[in-house]
Amino acid sequence: MTTSQLSASTACAPKRSLDDALALLIEIGFAGLELLAFEGARHSQGDLPGKWLHDATADDLDALREKLSAFSFVTTHAPFIETPLFATNPGICAETRRQIEGCIRGTAASGGTMTAVHANAKPFCSLEETWGEMVTTFRELAAVGASHGVRVCVETMYPPTVEQFAQLVHEVAHPYFGACLDVGHVAWTVPNELRGTADGVRLYNDNLEALCRMLGPKLFHTHLHDVRQHDWRDHRLCGTGCLDYPRFMGTLTEIGYDGPLTLELEEPEVERALRSGKAYLEGLVGIADSRSQIEVPGASSDQARGRVVDSFTYG
Repeated sequence: MTTSQLSASTACAPKRSLDDALALLIEIGFAGLELLAFEGARHSQGDLPGKWLHDATADDLDALREKLSAFSFVTTHAPFIETPLFATNPGICAETRRQIEGCIRGTAASGGTMTAVHANAKPFCSLEETWGEMVTTFRELAAVGASHGVRVCVETMYPPTVEQFAQLVHEVAHPYFGACLDVGHVAWTVPNELRGTADGVRLYNDNLEALCRMLGPKLFHTHLHDVRQHDWRDHRLCGTGCLDYPRFMGTLTEIGYDGPLTLELEEPEVERALRSGKAYLEGLVGIADSRSQIEVPGASSDQARGRVVDSFTYG
């Protein structure tokens, strides 16, 4: 892996216009960008900059492409809030498909090559009852992606277990379909009673490695952040939580991962978090490349594991 894979989502820069968010990420020096392909969303730090792509005009997309040309690569996050792909109401399903397919076309028109989508549990239905519909739907979306040169990546969240998620990705069996591994979402594979415990942390990191290896070449994309142990809160600054990043990055190197390494943070000190996260990942990419995971004699356990050891605070 190389630092040219480092990217950041516009979700990292709340309370800013899209233009201001892009300017910040360019100034910090991220090679890539993930654009939220929707508007009106917010997280704990404020409203999130994004752009509806599915209804954008050709002129709007041309202008956006020019703005995004400052980045070496662009990915998008398709709409997922209030837009379930799998629902008992066919009108809702149709509108979600319209928005996601439009996002795929808009991604291509704005210079992007990949979009992240979410699966969801269909109300009143078991996973087994919905399985065939999910496989067919993602195959069809991948075909749309292939016609526009855009890979479609389902994000970790649902199906809920590591094994089920990997099985879905492989069963779709389309060259333009793969996985977006959101590292924080894998924390939810840990049972409730173990979350926040040492055993839970071990299981979380084991599951993360196992999922990387199960996905192998079908792992197209990553969303990177950390999980705070005591309350199991994700989207923290990388290196400040319980995710074993040196182990994770080493695993990515071993499986030959060459996709985006995209920060997806929810921190109050926006610019500092972005700079710290980028520097931390740059250091780990170097460690992973050299495959040097040697403990430093006399170093603290945090330092030996490559954690961010400073006074950074977060909410």
